[in-house]
Amino acid sequence: MASDMANWTMLGQAQLDTLGETPEVRDVAFQSLVDTGIASNNKWRPKKEDAGNYISQCADICAKTPTTADESALVAHAALSAGWALLDYQIAHESERVQIAFIERYSELVQQAMSLLPDTPAVDMDTNWGSAGTGELQTARPHTTPKVVDTGELKSFMGQPDLLHGKKFLLSPNTEDEIMFEVVSYTRARDKTLRFEILFEDCDDSLMIEQKEMKSMLEDCHTYPSIPS
Repeated sequence: MASDMANWTMLGQAQLDTLGETPEVRDVAFQSLVDTGIASNNKWRPKKEDAGNYISQCADICAKTPTTADESALVAHAALSAGWALLDYQIAHESERVQIAFIERYSELVQQAMSLLPDTPAVDMDTNWGSAGTGELQTARPHTTPKVVDTGELKSFMGQPDLLHGKKFLLSPNTEDEIMFEVVSYTRARDKTLRFEILFEDCDDSLMIEQKEMKSMLEDCHTYPSIPS
């Protein structure tokens, strides 16, 4: 299962990277998923008894080679959704020991896959790849409609922080204080605690926050649907 999760992560990220080369086309493609209900109002989430079939359907989509931006967006969404379903409906019900073993194996496989990419430097096992160290950081609000971060997604984000990489959120939506931010990287200490690097819109400097604060922020957030920076 960890290998499936790692494959979906790398596949999804590859599609997001390709789509990121044309932001306007990318945003339209993901908005199309939202407009059709595929990526909105949590309609993608299956019932517990249908989770196995749902994961299989997502895997079938991931096995296809996309030829258009819409197809790339669908594959990226399927890859991410399959991972969420696996975590929510299978891994979350395993013992803590099994969950930790799964996360550690998954992280190892992703790091191995990342190290094989061309022109990609090896990544420290305790540090997630991100925008840090690549020059001036910038982020912009996507031209799509964000949705509520539900409890299942929140649990997935905290249990598998790789899913947060490149994600954009709208903090305190529909208030005078609303502001968009992007998760650009994270670090994991030896005691397994996490720290996240985030970048707010219209800011040039990122800041580091603790895991507890990150969780608190996400509870007051809407998330933009699977769109990278």
